[in-house]
Amino acid sequence: PGLLPRDYYLLVRADVADVQREGVEESNNFAAYGPIPVTIREIPGEGIPLAGVMVPGGAPLFFRVVVPPGASLRLQLRTEGEVAGTRVSAAFGAIPEVDSRDAWRKIDSNGGTLLVAGRENGGVCYVTVANDSVRVATPFELAAQVGSFFLDAVSPERITGGSESEVLLHGAGFHENLVVELVDPLGIVHPAERMELLSGTTLAIHASMADWPAGRYGVRIRAGTDLAVLPSAFELAQQGTPSFHATLTGPARLRAGFPDWQ
Repeated sequence: PGLLPRDYYLLVRADVADVQREGVEESNNFAAYGPIPVTIREIPGEGIPLAGVMVPGGAPLFFRVVVPPGASLRLQLRTEGEVAGTRVSAAFGAIPEVDSRDAWRKIDSNGGTLLVAGRENGGVCYVTVANDSVRVATPFELAAQVGSFFLDAVSPERITGGSESEVLLHGAGFHENLVVELVDPLGIVHPAERMELLSGTTLAIHASMADWPAGRYGVRIRAGTDLAVLPSAFELAQQGTPSFHATLTGPARLRAGFPDWQ
């Protein structure tokens, strides 16, 4: 496992299990070497990326981000070219492991985002980037941004308007005091009629969209001066009233064998 940043000592002990018979136990001493400083690169929380390189058979790469109290974290990974199977993991106060991590995501393209819900008291979030399948040295950039909340995606991405439609917002740092607004293709703002906080990362909003114009809608959430915007977040399609109208025009006079295609 990875080590947290601090000073370490290498200890060499003789007969640590005390199985060697001796007349005087003074030889059961140890030698120490150190201190050995272990550091982890810190990513600024203002979105400034750090560069790294994934190598074949290489160990995970370690980073750290200082997250203020109450803030959440967005990690943005970008690689050169299409790279499959890159794992980004994060944990507060410890090196992220499979059974002890706060968030993780497998990224199968040239970039992706990982959102990490914050802590009331903040703290240091440790991040690992790993890929067991790269065959050549693969450069990447990792950026971190801290903020009150983040909006990453909505589902479903296509909605049919009705008396009450539901949209799920996915992100981090959600709470009950958020204001959610939907912006239609004409730029008109529609406030959400009802909001349901499912978790700190999922928010359900409900609104009557039967009379709203069809097209692409943006979503924005705000609290005080903090704002998160997701443009062109979903498409709204309206149900039409089925109808059929046909006009049949025939010859004034029919004859045997009609029509005559010759």
